[in-house]
Amino acid sequence: MLFLNAQTLTNEWRRKSRGSGYIATWLVKLLLLRGYTVKATVRDPRGSGYIASWLVKLLLHRGYTVKATVRDPNDPKRTEHLLNLDGAKERLHLFKANLVEEGSFDPVVDGCESVFHVASPVFLGTNDPQADLIEPAVKGTLNVLKSCAKFPSVKRVILTSSMASVAFNGKPLTPDVVVDETWFSDSAFCVSNKLWYMASKTLAEEAAWKFAKETGIDMVTINPGFVIGPLLQPTLNSSAELFLDHISGGAQGAPRLPSEIYRFVDVRDVAYAHIQALEIPSASGGSGYIASWLVKLLLHRGYTVKATVRDPNDPKRTEHLLNLDGAKERLHLFKANLVEEGSFDPVVDGCESVFHVASPVLLGTNIDPQADLIEPAVKGTLNVLKSCAKFPSVKRVILTSSMASVAFSGKPLTPDVVVDETWFSDSAFCVSNKLWYMASKTLAEEAAWKFAKEKGIDMVTINPGFVIGPLLQPTLKSTAELFLDHINGGAPGLPSEIYRFVDVRDVAYAHIQALEIPSASGRYCVVGRVTHFSDAVKIAHELYPTLPLPENGEGKVVSVTGASGYIASWLVKLLLERGYTVKASVRDPNDAKKTEHLLALDGAKERLQLFKADLLDEGSFDPVVEGCECVFHTASPFYFTVNDPQAELVDPALKGTVNVLRSCTKIPSIKRVVITSSMAAVVFNGKSLAPDVVVDETWFSDSDFCEKSKLWYHLSKTLAEEAAWKFTKENGIDMVTLNPGLVIGPLLQPTLNQSAESVLDLINGAKSYPNTTYRWVDVRDVANAHIYALENPSANGRYCLVGTVIHSSEAVKILSKLYPDLTIPKQCADDKPPMPKYQVSKERAASLGVKYTPLEERISSLVSYRAVATATERMSRGGDGKVVCVTGGSGYIASWLVKLLLQRGYTVKTTVRDPNDPKKTEHLLALDGAKERLHLFKANLLEEGAFDPVVDGCEGVFHTASPVSFSPNDDPQVDLIDPALKGTLNVLRSCAKVHSIRRVVLTSSSAACIYSGKPLNHDVVIDETWHSDPAICKELKAWYALSKTLAEEAAWNFAKENATDLVTLHPSFVIGPLLQPTLNLSVEMILNLVNGAETYPNEYYRCIDVRDVANAHIQAFEIPSASGRYGLTAYATTFSEVLKIIRENYPTLRLPEKSTESKFKPYQVSKEKAKTLDRAESVTLCFYLVFGPPALQEYLVRVCSKVLLHLLTFYEGISSLVSYRAVATGTERMNRGGDGKVVCVTGGSGYIASWLVKLLLQRGYTVKTTVRDPSQ
Repeated sequence: MLFLNAQTLTNEWRRKSRGSGYIATWLVKLLLLRGYTVKATVRDPRGSGYIASWLVKLLLHRGYTVKATVRDPNDPKRTEHLLNLDGAKERLHLFKANLVEEGSFDPVVDGCESVFHVASPVFLGTNDPQADLIEPAVKGTLNVLKSCAKFPSVKRVILTSSMASVAFNGKPLTPDVVVDETWFSDSAFCVSNKLWYMASKTLAEEAAWKFAKETGIDMVTINPGFVIGPLLQPTLNSSAELFLDHISGGAQGAPRLPSEIYRFVDVRDVAYAHIQALEIPSASGGSGYIASWLVKLLLHRGYTVKATVRDPNDPKRTEHLLNLDGAKERLHLFKANLVEEGSFDPVVDGCESVFHVASPVLLGTNIDPQADLIEPAVKGTLNVLKSCAKFPSVKRVILTSSMASVAFSGKPLTPDVVVDETWFSDSAFCVSNKLWYMASKTLAEEAAWKFAKEKGIDMVTINPGFVIGPLLQPTLKSTAELFLDHINGGAPGLPSEIYRFVDVRDVAYAHIQALEIPSASGRYCVVGRVTHFSDAVKIAHELYPTLPLPENGEGKVVSVTGASGYIASWLVKLLLERGYTVKASVRDPNDAKKTEHLLALDGAKERLQLFKADLLDEGSFDPVVEGCECVFHTASPFYFTVNDPQAELVDPALKGTVNVLRSCTKIPSIKRVVITSSMAAVVFNGKSLAPDVVVDETWFSDSDFCEKSKLWYHLSKTLAEEAAWKFTKENGIDMVTLNPGLVIGPLLQPTLNQSAESVLDLINGAKSYPNTTYRWVDVRDVANAHIYALENPSANGRYCLVGTVIHSSEAVKILSKLYPDLTIPKQCADDKPPMPKYQVSKERAASLGVKYTPLEERISSLVSYRAVATATERMSRGGDGKVVCVTGGSGYIASWLVKLLLQRGYTVKTTVRDPNDPKKTEHLLALDGAKERLHLFKANLLEEGAFDPVVDGCEGVFHTASPVSFSPNDDPQVDLIDPALKGTLNVLRSCAKVHSIRRVVLTSSSAACIYSGKPLNHDVVIDETWHSDPAICKELKAWYALSKTLAEEAAWNFAKENATDLVTLHPSFVIGPLLQPTLNLSVEMILNLVNGAETYPNEYYRCIDVRDVANAHIQAFEIPSASGRYGLTAYATTFSEVLKIIRENYPTLRLPEKSTESKFKPYQVSKEKAKTLDRAESVTLCFYLVFGPPALQEYLVRVCSKVLLHLLTFYEGISSLVSYRAVATGTERMNRGGDGKVVCVTGGSGYIASWLVKLLLQRGYTVKTTVRDPSQ
């Protein structure tokens, strides 16, 4: 049953002559024709219901029962045309109701599934707009919605709004302008221009959306234009009357039709649209997409299919299935309930295989995650499996899971990452980020595998991506609908996201193959293409060129000022991804440090043009904006500490903004300017801020307040925005300003920006945190908002962009949770009460299409290696113009050190054994900046003077070259001690000859600290005062430790005698991603455990990430006060604990059970004592590196999975420890490659043999292989 409010008011003049009820009468007619029972309202004896009458008619025609309200149900003049409709006698019920009386509609909507609210006064002339129009429209709408909110039976409300609430916002309307659903009328504009009807509809719709959002009502609005067409009701409606008045000459005094464009629509189309808005389900209603195709293909292959549906008697759910070829003979439909145990017993009874496809797919926000998604997914899956377990005939279960249960674990996804079936989403991550669908699929699949393992069920899961393709069922599938929403304008803006597309037919075939191939097992990721959404839209546009697809940038030219900045770099990246040609201004296009990251972006070579421009130079931006459609002005200085506020901040911001706008006025092609303002131009006006205060776009900072408070940056942004609005108003420029808060997130540019630095300060040794409140927003969200502001035609005015308002005390708690091993301040900088938090409105940003990145992701993406690698720029802004030397440049630590030095602008001279050996140098020469600033030299550690040309002209020398080996076959003196000791002295002797060298940084080892003979227990903290004893090293035959100890002792003696500024670094076992192509010892030690070792070392495993070690070298050089020794250890455990982690993840793996007989008695401790080793074995850090300790478990799982599962992929999580490249070279611990060796492979063209030949050739072998006929 439906309720229809069919009332429309008229003014006194119209009451005397004619009535209305145009749409409503037709609506009633159509509703009755459809078989609906109709409840309709009319307020005035002279009637209402033009649209509503037709709506009632169509609803009745479709079989609905309609409850309609009228002011006087006994007035035949207003009701006769409704009561005469087909079906009215049986299914139309009239009620009396009053728009402005709260509760008046309660009995009408009671028991209804849907409510059509059509009633609203339509006056084109009024003496009292508030009483005649605005109050009835707004209050009436709210009263109807309030009644709806009381009755759970109401599933959807369809509100008849108007184009009057869409098109009246002051924007120019020209032939090339497309007005769509993203446009909203501006009520202030309507009121100021006395457009009272437009104001009433705008205010009513705004109130409706606000109420619907707060109460969770599913609402759709229909916004018709000027409604014309046949009348069902006996009286004229306002729009028809106005039209007829003028084409028939009009009555004297009647309003004249203005000379303008009208938006006509037929009343029958409007009524039908209402019904379609009711009957077409939303993203929360569709099902059967994959399953329908699966049933079709199974029937086509001759299978007999037993399928479950919610209601086998509902033709809407079953008709498309019953019409399939073979359905009559071999399709049996059953009713089953996902959450009802045993419900599937009769369905699976007698079956050989079961495909469990049913699971809710809801992507909306107005859902109960537990009830609507998680419970049906998890319980439904288990109920199906429980039924399967009862019937021995069931040989295999194929479960339709999703990539949602694969890819959402918090690991970064970059172009070089390969996601495969070993990936599992993290349900905790999904829940914390409110990814409810992902959480439901993850929990359901986890529960399924657990149950299948316990019960011995042969199960296969299919994990498809974003499913698209032809529909068999009559309702839209969520994924298909989401895609269609964007290409049909239903969703604002073009999403800047990557999608995993797959065709529904491929998914259905995959299910059948999973049944028919006996060897099928485990999980299968089914993704046809991973692509940016803009690429999908481009394809759609090629196929359907007449479709009004969302904006993309192909063929369009835009300008970005200050392109090397934080926000601007991301903006340029996203614009290029969307196909735009970008003209970008930078201070110096020839400065590689400022431009290299931009020129490396995808599409930059073809569509990025760099220009030099000066904010203070009028006309400087003319060539930058020429030929552009839009200009993004992001350039503005951002400092909190300045000496001359006027010169450093105010002038560049204010004059720069005006200069850019002046250039824009000269270019007719520019349709819009988007200015990056700031919340600094919003919040700082002296108003009190408290938790219940909501800051929105109507707030403006006060320049006098900012100046008085010496808030110079805030003053500059305030004055610049004020000047911009004044200038654009005077010159008719279409401008939008974006006002982001404190921007954080991943960096593209190589230098640290002020806002990111404020976060990193908290994890870089700060003793306390400031008593302040942050307004945080992710840089990617801000960049996307800029693009939405261009592509959304209705964008206007200001948009506050703040994802989270948080006190710094909460920020440090999040940092501590994410990085428990970091030294994060625990106390506030002052004892004052915490600065109050407040709210920042997200409504306008949401209307633009902005979706905020979760807070933890924002923080973690900033506190990443790349951000940290630039963190020391607080003290020294890089190595521009400086020359340094790195010995042993092809080594593990040295390769990363060279990489980071080049990133910081240093010129690097590095030694390798043979500069002409590509195996040793190729990875170095491929580094960014290597072509211009990397110089390779040949040098021999044992040859005095060999390093003279290498260190000549350098300011710093990093001596990393030293052999690392624990092989019992080594000659300790020749293979370890001489190269370490003599090599170190030879490098230092060369340094002593060069006066430009101000510091030498020596890579020593923790091995030079721990072999001291001192007792080790839980009270002992090893620090930089510890020195290994050469005698003890010899006694223990710890030859590597002896070599590092003797080398360091000699280094300190030489440095003291020659006044050399020396710093030594002492890392423990170094782990992490490899740049060089050969395997390092620390990874090899782990691989030994899983490759047949009989015993494991009874020792401690102390480790640190290679990037932290490399960064420590740079800090040791750049920090003037650095001196002495620095121990570097981030994580400490025992090899027995390492094995425990491997065993938990790979229980079937043969691992060593016995430990070696250790000579290090102090390390033979109980498990309880081992827990204290964070203190006992970790070297005290004089400065802590930001990247922090990696997750050891994740590291071990990755190393082992590569060896055991042969996953030839490269991916990197938080730890980013071991890549496939390292593992692919893992067998080099037995044989260091095939160079110069000849082997034979018989049957070389065979399956295995072909791969064997491939891998042998990769390793440098010469291969002789047999084939039946070499000529074929």
